[in-house]
Amino acid sequence: MQVLRSDIKVGLLVVISFIILVIGIFVVSDVRSLWDKKKTLVILFPYADGITAGSPVWYAGFEVGGVKDIRIASGVSDRIAITVRISPDARVKKDSRAEIRSLGMMGAKYVEISPGSPESPELVSGDVLEGKSPASLSEIIETGGKVAVGLVDLVKEAKEFVFEVRNEYTIKETIQNANALLVQVKENVADLGPIMKDIRQMSGQGGKELVSLIREVRDTNRDVQKRLAAVETELTRTLGQAGRGFSEAEEAVKGFHSILDSNEDNIASIISHLNETTRHLEALSEDIRLHPWKVVWKADGALDSASDAAQWREKGRIGPYGKK
Repeated sequence: MQVLRSDIKVGLLVVISFIILVIGIFVVSDVRSLWDKKKTLVILFPYADGITAGSPVWYAGFEVGGVKDIRIASGVSDRIAITVRISPDARVKKDSRAEIRSLGMMGAKYVEISPGSPESPELVSGDVLEGKSPASLSEIIETGGKVAVGLVDLVKEAKEFVFEVRNEYTIKETIQNANALLVQVKENVADLGPIMKDIRQMSGQGGKELVSLIREVRDTNRDVQKRLAAVETELTRTLGQAGRGFSEAEEAVKGFHSILDSNEDNIASIISHLNETTRHLEALSEDIRLHPWKVVWKADGALDSASDAAQWREKGRIGPYGKK
């Protein structure tokens, strides 16, 4: 009779344990979703970006399903086909935008789907949606490095251009000489008649030298005009490169700010968890300081008799009772 009762107790314990195990599996895992109606879509991405089967799928910031399968797309070049199972209440449109995002700076990946426009037709189960992979942090840093190198080269070319202009075209000195010449002409207006006579004599005696001088001046003027045209072309090209460089730098900074903004909540959550962990460690340290025997000695079971406690007090292990 005693054996039968023991067998009944063991059987009840096994049955109760099995029931608790089944309930725990239903609560922790996603087994209950097998009976839910889901809509299956195939999303094509240029690259998977670390997404795995089981990753969550969000619709307008709300989790509606998960990733079922990942494979290389057949019949489409350079595409990864990601099969997702989502709730039928998520109305994914033909022009909806699908992206792979991160839950944090180093967090897990998930698929984000936007609602799309109201007039666009809704996708049904089995349809294909073209996804867009966002720029990764490494690509942004690489683009920023290229922009920085381009800016350095642009500054060097500008310095060389300015140095060349200053050395070859002393415009300031020419203007100063012209002003001095005008002052001298004004001061010597009274002597203009004799000067004209001297010019006539010079034209009569050295007309050929004067014609040669005029030709040299004209040739020099043409050379200066050609150099100025070349300088203007080079300056226009340099300014165009500078504009493109600043545009690329602005896009890189915007992308980096977008990553920081999208992960602001996750960073705040990590800091909150770290603060809570610090408080727990401080409480543990205080408890060990007040009760050090918890680390040194641990009884296997409760002490039923007062004699055992008396023996430990006698040995000076617990309480304020040491050997006297």
